[in-house]
Amino acid sequence: MKNNTQLLQFGYVILFLSIFLSCDNSDNVEEATVSFNSETVADIFGNKDGITSTQELLDLDQYFENNNEAWCISSCPGDYWFESDIPSEVLSEKLIIFQGSPYPSEDSLRQANGGKSIRTPYITISVLKSESQIILYKIYRSPGPRFGEATWTRLRIIQ
Repeated sequence: MKNNTQLLQFGYVILFLSIFLSCDNSDNVEEATVSFNSETVADIFGNKDGITSTQELLDLDQYFENNNEAWCISSCPGDYWFESDIPSEVLSEKLIIFQGSPYPSEDSLRQANGGKSIRTPYITISVLKSESQIILYKIYRSPGPRFGEATWTRLRIIQ
């Protein structure tokens, strides 16, 4: 009788552990990217008037000929300020860049904005690269105050 009780308890422990471990799907979520057409990004980096000029497209092409990445101070989607995962469809709705000029690296963004603050609790730093389209492939969250010196948290872009 005692052996049956111990075996039953052991079975419950195994069942509990298997249910608990199967509920944690955070490592099973595949990271994604977000694509934007060049015209949209060229206007955002340009004069943001909603009309993409030939010069804005040329400037964007030239930027990515000289730099592998564009590090941009951007807006964090409000409902996701405290989340570690942001769905790609949320990010694809609108790319909001605070400054027109991107930075070629994290170091250059931090150096240019050392002690500066943006009056919002959080901002995001979006990292873009150019392929056949412009790809948002990394995003970080930072406190708005003194964001150039702050510790950034990498967020996952998920499907």
